[in-house]
Amino acid sequence: VAPGAVAAWRALLFGVLLVSANAASFTLRPCVFGTTGTSKITFEDAVWDALENECGKYQTVSKFNGTLAVTAGGKTVSQTLLLGQPTTTVFINANEPNNILGLGDDPLADLDYNLAYIRVVDLTGDGLPKYIWSRSSDCYRCNNSLLANVSGELYTTIDISYLQEISVSSCDRDQFFCSEFSNQSYHFGEGGVYLLAVSAVGKDLAMNLVIMESGDTEHGPYCMPILYAFLVYLGLMVIFVGGRYLHRRINGSSRNSALLVNQVHEDRRGFAEEVTPLIGTVSAPKKGQASLHAIADPSRDKERLQSLDSFRGFALCIMIFVNAGGGGYYFFSHTHWNGLTVADLVFPWFIWIMGTSMAIAYNSLFQKRVSRGSLFYKLLRRSAILFLLGMIVVNGMDDVLTFRVPGVLQRFSVSYLGVGLLILFAPRARSLFTSSTEGPAMVRGFSTYNIPVPEFSQSCFVWLSRVQDIAPYIWEWVIILLVVMLHTVLTFALPVPGCPTGYLGPGGRYGEYGAFFNGDCGTGDHCCVGGATGLVDRAILTDAHIYDGPTCGDTYGCGHFDPEGILGALNSIVLCFLGLQSGRIIVHYPSPRQRVKRWLIWGVALGAIAGGLCGFSRDDGVIPINKNLWSLSFTCCMASFGFFALSAFYLVIDVYRLWDGAPFRYVGLNSILVYLASEVLSDLFPLSWQWHHPITHGKTLFMNLTAVSTLCLMAFYCYEIKFFIKI
Repeated sequence: VAPGAVAAWRALLFGVLLVSANAASFTLRPCVFGTTGTSKITFEDAVWDALENECGKYQTVSKFNGTLAVTAGGKTVSQTLLLGQPTTTVFINANEPNNILGLGDDPLADLDYNLAYIRVVDLTGDGLPKYIWSRSSDCYRCNNSLLANVSGELYTTIDISYLQEISVSSCDRDQFFCSEFSNQSYHFGEGGVYLLAVSAVGKDLAMNLVIMESGDTEHGPYCMPILYAFLVYLGLMVIFVGGRYLHRRINGSSRNSALLVNQVHEDRRGFAEEVTPLIGTVSAPKKGQASLHAIADPSRDKERLQSLDSFRGFALCIMIFVNAGGGGYYFFSHTHWNGLTVADLVFPWFIWIMGTSMAIAYNSLFQKRVSRGSLFYKLLRRSAILFLLGMIVVNGMDDVLTFRVPGVLQRFSVSYLGVGLLILFAPRARSLFTSSTEGPAMVRGFSTYNIPVPEFSQSCFVWLSRVQDIAPYIWEWVIILLVVMLHTVLTFALPVPGCPTGYLGPGGRYGEYGAFFNGDCGTGDHCCVGGATGLVDRAILTDAHIYDGPTCGDTYGCGHFDPEGILGALNSIVLCFLGLQSGRIIVHYPSPRQRVKRWLIWGVALGAIAGGLCGFSRDDGVIPINKNLWSLSFTCCMASFGFFALSAFYLVIDVYRLWDGAPFRYVGLNSILVYLASEVLSDLFPLSWQWHHPITHGKTLFMNLTAVSTLCLMAFYCYEIKFFIKI
């Protein structure tokens, strides 16, 4: 039905369709009453006239699914019959009092986003309750969950984010034998009103679904606000770029613009060596103030990679947006278990970018000959500060007895500490170079200390010298591979009470068809949620100190599980180390062509590994891509995306200079400040406010984008006044 037809179908009561059929055709008997004059009823190519309160003649049609059109009182209303069984009675009611759904004049007035109304009608006449079950297509190997328990008729709501499978039974799951009938799948539309009629077919039950009001969209959520927001931001960008161009022209910068264009053409012809935003020339800090942080004052560091700052800021802006609500869209929220959404990308990207920054920062510090003791102290101090800030942000004023220990900044802390220890204490294979001073400072490390250094024969390992960004750090790679092996062994070999060894699923009330449900997923073995990953957290941290609202809760019915837990921290160290590798490519190779080529090779290789582990599917691989578990395939996939994304940012910003990274660069330069502000001020205006019902995607998207824009403006202001917070 087109929007606006609600009043029309309220004015009509076009009644009972009696269907009795064989395999090829069925008979249809429409009844119309509640109107005056003659009503015309059309079902596909069959047309009938029916008087008020009288039923039309039986007609035979060759198919069931089709469109039923009713013309009465000068108005025409169309209804679509779906999911039909050829021997089903369908009840269609289109003329109810104004409070048809108990919500006032407009039945959709208070319906929030991601929901549709279903009116369930029991036409069996046996007086027994009927159980309507549903299962989201996003729930892998799940039992159906109870949608409604109806005797007579009932209004309920259903989520429209995913395809839903609907079935009906005459008994609940507590009974030993309980058959479900008429399993049908349909993707409901946001704001729609549907009628679900249950009828008897012999000893079995059957269902029919009728679209009474299609709502904002035929299937899934209403996405037009995303397009409107994109057009608004595109217009603002055009105005900003155009205004800045005119400003430069007015101020006589045409000569500089011409030089820049010439440089861009030169870069395009051959990735010219002259365009080399090198690191290692950062201004020396004041005595006693050497910093491990990759972000220095931009006013004193004119050769830093703007693309890296912009990538960091881009990831942070997306993180703020999805944490604020993501406009209420399911694809801007975290996946329920396996798979990826936009929200699953940003946190791992941050860890990967942190590793890249560490390579640049430590190379600069080694050039300055900062002592290892000083660096070790600063490494511990920064890790401790990050962990403490994370505890404060996550818990606020909560009871100390129930403080959640893991968290986002806590995971940063652990990853930073693990990779920093590798950089400081793992030996270097310096003999791959012809002299002790050849290559970047990172290769030399602490040459004045008695650190065992392996000696490689030049004749046997000459090929290693061709991979300057890997060969000197071979022992670090050995240690990282041991970390990967440790995570894999614990995941697949650690016995978990009540669960299969090596189980990677969410378990819960509905997962694995309810095989692990023990009556209460909040106690005991917690219905196997997360397998060994969940077991390690519960054994060490206990339920009181881990996350009690996991993303699998609503869909799978699982209990306590922390996506930033202990076992996953091992793979976050691996991801940070892979980011370190991208930074070492920057350190070792000054040519843009060499950098981009190696980044793309790493991106393809890690993407292939991730695809092989997950079987290029969401649920069927050996190790599915899973952010909750921080699985190995997820780690490789995020690193692969990181290499590709940095390549794109680097080409556009630092090589071709088509964009200066604004506004994301300002956010990336003050990432700690912006992130803490987004968390601490998240409930305050203008980052959020209360809307009156109905809550729509448009309202929520506007509020969430306002939060991101406000923090971007704050970051720009801090950039202008040269205010930067570092840890």
